Amino acid sequence: MHFRRIALLLLGFSVAVTGLATSQPIAANSVEPFRDGTPGFGKIADLISSADEFVHVLAWGVDNEMSWKPTGPRPLINSRTDPNPPPGSTSSENLNCAKAADAYSLIVILRCKAADLTAKAQARLKGKASWNTAMGEVMVLVWRQTLDDNQYEYTLNNMGDIGYLKVPQKDLLAWTPPVLNAQMQSRGSGASDELLEDFQQYYSRLNARGLLRGSDVVMPTGVQIMTQMNYFDGKHWPHYSSQHQKLVITDKGAFVGGLNAFKEYSDTDKHLQNDPARWASSVDSFTGPDPAPLSFIPPPLHDTGSIVRGTIVSDIERTFDERWLTNTNPATSDWALDGSDHSTPFFPVKRALWAQVRKAGTSGPNRRFLFAQTRGLILQIEGVEATIDKNKPHAVPVMKIDAKYASTNVVFAVSHPTNSYTSNDPPDGIRKEYQKDIDAMAVGDFGYFETQYFQDHQVAEHIFAACNPKPNPHWCNADPFVHIVIPYVPGGSGVTWIDWLKVRPEIVDDEMQNLVWLEVKSAKSIYHRQTGKPWRYIVPKHPPCTPSDPQIWFIDPAVDKDPSKVKLSSKINILGNDPNKPCPNHPGEYVQDAAPIVVKVRDMITTGAIMGYTLANPAKASGGTMPPVPAGSDAYNRFLVQNQIYIHSKHSEFFHAGSLAIYTVGSANLNTRSLGNVASQTDRGNDSESNIFWIPNGHDVYWNEIWGEHMQQNLLTAPLGAAIQGWEDQGFKNYEAILAGKAITGRVVRLDSVERCIRQSTLVTGC
Repeated sequence: MHFRRIALLLLGFSVAVTGLATSQPIAANSVEPFRDGTPGFGKIADLISSADEFVHVLAWGVDNEMSWKPTGPRPLINSRTDPNPPPGSTSSENLNCAKAADAYSLIVILRCKAADLTAKAQARLKGKASWNTAMGEVMVLVWRQTLDDNQYEYTLNNMGDIGYLKVPQKDLLAWTPPVLNAQMQSRGSGASDELLEDFQQYYSRLNARGLLRGSDVVMPTGVQIMTQMNYFDGKHWPHYSSQHQKLVITDKGAFVGGLNAFKEYSDTDKHLQNDPARWASSVDSFTGPDPAPLSFIPPPLHDTGSIVRGTIVSDIERTFDERWLTNTNPATSDWALDGSDHSTPFFPVKRALWAQVRKAGTSGPNRRFLFAQTRGLILQIEGVEATIDKNKPHAVPVMKIDAKYASTNVVFAVSHPTNSYTSNDPPDGIRKEYQKDIDAMAVGDFGYFETQYFQDHQVAEHIFAACNPKPNPHWCNADPFVHIVIPYVPGGSGVTWIDWLKVRPEIVDDEMQNLVWLEVKSAKSIYHRQTGKPWRYIVPKHPPCTPSDPQIWFIDPAVDKDPSKVKLSSKINILGNDPNKPCPNHPGEYVQDAAPIVVKVRDMITTGAIMGYTLANPAKASGGTMPPVPAGSDAYNRFLVQNQIYIHSKHSEFFHAGSLAIYTVGSANLNTRSLGNVASQTDRGNDSESNIFWIPNGHDVYWNEIWGEHMQQNLLTAPLGAAIQGWEDQGFKNYEAILAGKAITGRVVRLDSVERCIRQSTLVTGC
């Protein structure tokens, strides 16, 4: 059993933190947080379905073949462009708004909502001359399409599943206008009656001249799709590293979180190793042989998000407007490899029309006619785009909040490279919010961070400064203070093994530096890293066995002040207590060293005020028992590689003693490219990000649910202090169990960032 520190009760953590007093002011906003992808996708789908005026989506990636159905069997959908569809799958072409089985397909959600909004818009204008030109507003801006390596071609083709429909040309040419409009709406087209009839007339003219080829023709769904492809052409860097925001905005509320619309994010709090709902987007068979079998299932994945309602939605919508308008402007958008501008709405439809022109393969007068007709229709589409753009900025209507999740101090923050788009928001808005909340922490407070990456050294420095605001830079004694939870495999989801050769070395190196620096400077107990056995205790002054103040510090002053200087060979001075020398007449205490001992970073692991953790599954497959990993020097690495739960969540909690937490969820990791511009980073390395920060005004069990999920315990009524104690006990016991080749209990594991870094550095330069 590892050495336990001063009682948490002395620091005010005995109170169950479940809500502020009801005397708090009535909130103008509500924030309903959720955990994990499957329930999250269901909430987002319901949000979209409830919209009456508009749906705007801003995404890092979209997999059109996934289903957002929260429970029950999930239909497997394949793109119309997939030459090798999985057995038993449904083609995107056959999805139908009227079929309940298709209701949670992402394609149907967006297509059918466009049709629904168009019908509502036309109904509002019925009797007016322009009623049949009205079109619902469903707009989707996506940076990339899937995790497929051939993302350029895949994006441009597969986005067409949402942007257009294929219709049998014989049927289309025979439909009267009322039948045309009814048929297209039932198939999920939200294009206006006028635009549909223009397409029909276009094909009729081509057919009359014998220029139609193939049995099907493309028709618009009314969903405006914009794809943003970044690349380096040898001269010009893209305007931003990636469009990493994950937002869905409607007139009924907004989603803000970390979920990407990929199948591998479909996970529940059970985090089963072989959940068939977590089909890997990265092994889709679009371009030929798969890089892995289609039966391949990625590891469990934990993520977080929120549904936001109220006045703050106007700020969220403004971010979407800025991004959309920037990408329709060639001066500020990135250009595709063939020189054409892919950052335009309806691009998949235009691309499909030009494909029809190439397919016709005619020459002479017929070819000129075909080009003229196609260009005329595309100009008509561009006119629709311009009409939509004139309506910016969008006015978000007053909406009803969810009283159960009423919140105060709600802040929507963004980060972005300065040359990406014009904005009134500071480029490092999320960094500023994080620093404000970290800097407000004091002894007796507690912080909890879940993040895919923990690379930013400034964040580490602010955490330590809050833990020890004194001029003495050496040691923080505010125990407990911070838990940091990151994935063991740093390279991302979508793999069940770890290939260190494909991991960017700076990720593991930066994270080791930050964690070791914080853990050493807040340590209370030092252990041999290879064995887990006690090495030294750092305890408060207690004569006669502890005659002087305990100390622990990096010998090199530069390292002691700067986490980026930490190396595995860095040396540490420890003036502590020897666990092999009990203090006479003082049970549980130990004799202090007469002089500091010297320890290298690579030989130690700590417990203390600040500690890093990771998550792992004790179960395998569909609930079976995981066979124990044999003990030995490789046991820790092999166990976590096989059983990790990947942490994609970007979620933090700030507890002030006896008070409620400040929460945040969003898309920003705790790394430099997510948090915004700093002097050491160029614009091209930054992402565009968004986070929501809030204080629950009443009902709050979010931290209890998240911690309970990870610890596999019911913590709904647990005092915060007891939960912190239980978390730390479980983490270290599981660390010891893995080293001994035994099974773990719960999912929390003390992260050995040194072991993680050593494994990486044996194959590539790093650490």
